[in-house]
Amino acid sequence: MQSVITHLGQSVLKGHYFTYCRNGPAEDFLCYNDSIVSKATMNDAMNSNITGNSNEIKAPYILVYQQIK
Repeated sequence: MQSVITHLGQSVLKGHYFTYCRNGPAEDFLCYNDSIVSKATMNDAMNSNITGNSNEIKAPYILVYQQIK
């Protein structure tokens, strides 16, 4: 998996999108959240959960794969 686009919010009409990406299959993920970039794991990218903030749900939205030849 190359990247994960994630949504955090109460519904698809409200919330915030951010992305987890990596350069190759052996690389760690980076989380791109507006102007903040931080290291992340595959577990961070794929986990869905409900946060303590007004029952906002964090959910993977789009998964992007790259074919390895």
